[in-house]
Amino acid sequence: MLELHDIGKKFGRFTAVESFDLALMPGDILGLLGPNGAGKTTLMRMASGFLRPDEGRVVVGGWDLAKSRRKALGMIGYLPEGSPAYGEMEVSDFLDFCARARNITGRAKDIACARAMERTQIDDVANQPVQLLSKGYKRRLGLAQAILAEPPLLLLDEPTDGLDPNQRSRMRVLIRELAEHAAVLISTHLLDEVEAICNRTVIMAKGQKLLDSTPAALKRAGRAHHHIRMELDAAQAERVANILLMDQAVGGLRAEATDDGHVALLLTPEEEQDLLGYVGMLAHQYGWDLHQIGRAGGGLADVFKDLTRSNS
Repeated sequence: MLELHDIGKKFGRFTAVESFDLALMPGDILGLLGPNGAGKTTLMRMASGFLRPDEGRVVVGGWDLAKSRRKALGMIGYLPEGSPAYGEMEVSDFLDFCARARNITGRAKDIACARAMERTQIDDVANQPVQLLSKGYKRRLGLAQAILAEPPLLLLDEPTDGLDPNQRSRMRVLIRELAEHAAVLISTHLLDEVEAICNRTVIMAKGQKLLDSTPAALKRAGRAHHHIRMELDAAQAERVANILLMDQAVGGLRAEATDDGHVALLLTPEEEQDLLGYVGMLAHQYGWDLHQIGRAGGGLADVFKDLTRSNS
């Protein structure tokens, strides 16, 4: 549905995006992650046709954006950064204007506007001027105009920016619903957003793609994926820790008190190996009474920090 072929963009001597490739298929919800200044918004603007790349090609639904611009743009719904809108217009009038700009007229226009307002839950402010809306409502209005024509490609730049936790949760549900009939590209700086709704993740920094994978795979690749956290009574913590420290499979151990008076032991493997099953076997062998045992976490946050730190 979306193909980016070696696209690049410079502003003077500054390279914002360099030789970027990407392919997005229907059903994909791809989270584009990167630190500030990574080039995410520039990439989204080029993919949407708002900004012309200096090199490379953008193809939407088989149509080259440079050669068949009208056909390609007709397949895109774009939520830009900042949700720009005409402040003096009422919400319903703004959506009516956007629908007519997409050649949606008559009864179909009325149905499309009403459906978009209902899906984004802004129908209660239909008669309010845009300039009086809160940031969250403006963001949802921006999404409403993007989905008016039910396009097969959605480009959403920070779609949950300004939303409260309940609104963010509903937005995630809506994006999943939209992805049943569209390809969705989301630019975000929120790692939990990617883990919650995306089935693909691209990490970029300094205008370059560093990694293209799935959130689950990235979570497994994190430095802390093989780290183990076990919780037990303080009375047996020292004995258990001494046994583990003498084991060649354990590279490091750290103890910390928990809020309920227990002790948590955090284990690091000597090498990149899975300690969970092995420590479970030791617990059974020595008769340790564990309150809980599991992986220590890390994952996507670790991968993001490692990749972007080395490219900062």
